[in-house]
Amino acid sequence: MNRKIKYTTDGQKVVVIGKLNSTETIVQEIFVSDGAEIPSGEQFITKSLHDAPVESWKDKDDRKKEVRRKNTEREHDRMLSLLNADIETAKKTLSVKRNLISDAIKNATAYENHIDNEPFTTLLAFLSGEITHVLFDDWRAKIVTFEDAFGTDDSCERDAVKLLTLFGKSRDSFEWKISQYSDGSGSSRKIVPCKSYEDAIAALEKSIRESINRLWNGSRRGVQSDMLKLKEQYGLSVPAGDDLKEYYQKEIDAKIELIDKSNKETGDKQAEVSELQKKLEEAG
Repeated sequence: MNRKIKYTTDGQKVVVIGKLNSTETIVQEIFVSDGAEIPSGEQFITKSLHDAPVESWKDKDDRKKEVRRKNTEREHDRMLSLLNADIETAKKTLSVKRNLISDAIKNATAYENHIDNEPFTTLLAFLSGEITHVLFDDWRAKIVTFEDAFGTDDSCERDAVKLLTLFGKSRDSFEWKISQYSDGSGSSRKIVPCKSYEDAIAALEKSIRESINRLWNGSRRGVQSDMLKLKEQYGLSVPAGDDLKEYYQKEIDAKIELIDKSNKETGDKQAEVSELQKKLEEAG
């Protein structure tokens, strides 16, 4: 005889043994053995039975949330895939355009005799995307990436880049400067475009050597404290040797001079105190 299968409120699968009274029913829990469902649990009495497993409000809400989460993940993955595809397409387009520009300049007969000289080599490096780092070559010297150097913080020009200008100081001397804004307004700073971080380090060391030599020939002497800060910050090989010894000796001499001056001032004050003490005793 087939027995009725029911479910308790707490999720147990049971077989109905019989009615105890109008509100209570005797049931027996069903267990699975070797793949077969067998009523083998202890019989017990329950007041609430259901035709299907009961799903609590929390379980139902969790299930809906899980469905929404999976749908959101699928949509996110789809949008990310489309975005990555657009980025790859843009990269390929940009690469093609850069190559066309680079080839056009290299093939221009007007520059044929100068293409391997500055500033054309650096200009080509800019156009072909080879510039990766920039050295700000001034009293606030620092090395930054290309993106950080040319990106603008102006809220009105979020997609703009700062203006790069080439200045001719003399027949064979050129200088690159970057403006504060894309239209060339604001302040500007001298830069050295570099094809790698290592090139930027070499450019910074060269600039420091030139500054040391220039200072030796001017009114000030050699190494300055800001050069030592840059050496520590970037792990530079300069200043070094006699230049560094001269700097430390100069610092030592300056400190000794301050100490001597301080000692002299202390002695003078002590003499004044002694004189005042003598006058105090005479007045007494």
